[in-house]
Amino acid sequence: MFSEILVPYFALTVIPFCILFFANSEKPKLARICASVLVSETLLFTYAVLYPTITQVLNIDFDIRLSGYSFLLGTAFIVLLICLLTMLRMWKPSKEARRKAFLSLVSGIGITLAFVICATTYHNSHIAVKNYIYLEDYVPFGLRKRNSELTVQSGLKTLAKSLDEPSTLSFQNRHLAPSLDGAIQYYPLISAFARATYPPGYYGLNYYDDTQLRGSGAKYALDWFFEEHDPEYTANILFLREQDIPTDQEIENGDGVELVPIAKDALVFFVNSKNPVTNLSQDDIRAIYSGQIKNWQSLGGKRQKIKVYQPGGEPEEWFKSFMGNSPIIEPIGTFNLHFSLSLSFDVSEYENYKNAIGYSSRFFVEKLKDDPNFNGLRMLSIDGIAPTPENIASGLYPLADEIYAATISNRISRDENEKTRYENADTLLEWILSEQGQELVEKTGYVRIR
Repeated sequence: MFSEILVPYFALTVIPFCILFFANSEKPKLARICASVLVSETLLFTYAVLYPTITQVLNIDFDIRLSGYSFLLGTAFIVLLICLLTMLRMWKPSKEARRKAFLSLVSGIGITLAFVICATTYHNSHIAVKNYIYLEDYVPFGLRKRNSELTVQSGLKTLAKSLDEPSTLSFQNRHLAPSLDGAIQYYPLISAFARATYPPGYYGLNYYDDTQLRGSGAKYALDWFFEEHDPEYTANILFLREQDIPTDQEIENGDGVELVPIAKDALVFFVNSKNPVTNLSQDDIRAIYSGQIKNWQSLGGKRQKIKVYQPGGEPEEWFKSFMGNSPIIEPIGTFNLHFSLSLSFDVSEYENYKNAIGYSSRFFVEKLKDDPNFNGLRMLSIDGIAPTPENIASGLYPLADEIYAATISNRISRDENEKTRYENADTLLEWILSEQGQELVEKTGYVRIR
């Protein structure tokens, strides 16, 4: 990994500046300028490479650095400004002066490119677990709108999973197929079910786009579910965790909420695969995230400060529920300097440093399997039970949870089409619990309920 960083760095940074330094050795001021820029770039590179060690030695809990684009743009601007000033200072009608000026500018551009390459290479060497998805990547048939117009591209890919054989259920009229909504992280499930059973076509991503398939998020999905809206787009089925569904809520034109378990997921904690710790108790995890345990040595690992990530996203509420009344330490984050010169603080995503620990739902970890750095990540056993599909399905893994399909029982339909959609919702639920439906559950990254 270090060779991948050092080679382009020295090739594009050190060598050009050495040339520039010796080419202008007869001019002490110019030589000092070149040397100072070289030193500053070297310090920036050293900081990027040794950042985890620096934070441990200095006992820093916050990732205090500028955001990527602002940082790189700022660095590029400073370096190029120095080189431009140097070039103007050297600009004389002689051929030799113009050669040196051109060399200064090329060297400055080389430094900027070198830093971008090195920073990107180093960042990409760590797998990052992201607790979010881009809904557009999962639209069931790969059709998207651009500038309010339907864009149809042949062979446009979607990440939504599909069956290897024709589905045993097929809705011929999309306007009579049930409308589906739920938590954002369950949209890949919604899309996979629709890809198998709905007519091909364009399905938008929100209510205002007149769509039957949405991933509105738990809060907004519940709002659409319980309130009266256009009957053609009112959600007939919600996909949520049981804790997200207020079963005692008063429902207009319906008797209550019926919950059908259709899949399982799990809250998982993970570390770098080189970390010797493979198992933690639930109390250990609460102690880590409340700040009571700060070093891996206390848990049988190396003498390293624990870098505790709290990446947020939809699993955050699940994590807070797990923590209960235990206090939670401040998350690691980044102070971002904006062009308006204002600062904002953003919680950092998990990065797989040797001393790191993070959490997510098993789904977000499973979708990283194709990442070349995936083997560097290891999910921890909890109370001696690994988060395998078998242990989650059987209930042995203590942090497993069920995903439910929620429907409103005995809702009074306002027209025949709405009545048909609710009937088709029951049909779809039966299919989801069939072998084909459960196959899609597994392919999407969740655990089968049957």
